[in-house]
Parts: sequence; C-alpha cells; structure tokens
Amino acid sequence: MCSFKLWWALNEEKPVFSIPYKRVALCLSYIKGAKVEDWAEQQQEYMNKQKSTERIAKFESHWKDFKKSFKDTFMDIAEHVKAENNLKALKMTGGDIDSYITTFTKLIKMAGYKENEHGALFLFKKGLPNGLNIRIINNNDPVPNTLKGWQESAHQQQLKYLQT
Repeated sequence: MCSFKLWWALNEEKPVFSIPYKRVALCLSYIKGAKVEDWAEQQQEYMNKQKSTERIAKFESHWKDFKKSFKDTFMDIAEHVKAENNLKALKMTGGDIDSYITTFTKLIKMAGYKENEHGALFLFKKGLPNGLNIRIINNNDPVPNTLKGWQESAHQQQLKYLQT
C-alpha cells in the first residue's frame, strides 16, 4: 500500500486519482499473487456492485472502505506486540543518535504510543547510553520534558560529544 501511495503522490494530477472507484480499481490491478488474488477479486466485485446499485463511483467511501479492508486483511495482528518488544530492547549503539531516533520514532508509532506519552519518553531515555542521559540532564535548564525535547537535546549533546 505504501508503494501505491507514493506512486499516487507522484501522479496525483492524473484523473484516475480524483475518482475513488477508479483509484481502488487501479490499486487492485497491482495486487498480484496466489495468496491475494481471491481477496482482490472479492474487492472488485464488491466495488462493481456498489457502483451499479448506488451510482456512487465518486464517493470517497470507496477508498476508505478499501483501505480498511486491506488493513484488516493483511495487517500483522502481532505488530503492536512486536514493536513494543523491539522498543524495550532498542539501544543506541556506536554513537549513532540519528539511527536510534529514526528507529525509535517508527517503533512508537507501530506500538501505538502517543508521542508525549510518559511511557514513550521513558523508553527513549532507557535506550540511551547512561553518559548521554547525564549530559542531557547536566546541560539543560530546564531538563526537557517531552520526547521531542529529549530527542533534540540527545542529538545536540551527541554532536558536541563527538566533536570533542
């Protein structure tokens, strides 16, 4: 789905993207493989029935219903649990704060955390090396109290540390 959305962003001026029914049909045309073809065919049949009985080819509900069905059918139901476990195990290694922040940000979304939720901030600090946590505390007045604040400060302190 991500690849399709990127392709859509690059071609959004094309008429096919302004009509939700056609947008779904185009997306379905790219779904290939023995394990997904039956689902894709069911989706197309449903869309055709909706179009012929209700004349709603332009209704945005076509696209919303399709996305929900896609997510419900193909989403890894254990994704949240896996992301939570990966978050708990995540540690910044080799002084690479950028990779740590990027990976952390991706995992908190997958795990269902809100950015400024206390648990997210706790996990972020837990994954930092102790020395970096101490530098953040000692060099910030006041000490950041948001995830974004800690991420920015961690980035700044790590850069300063690497320059010395």
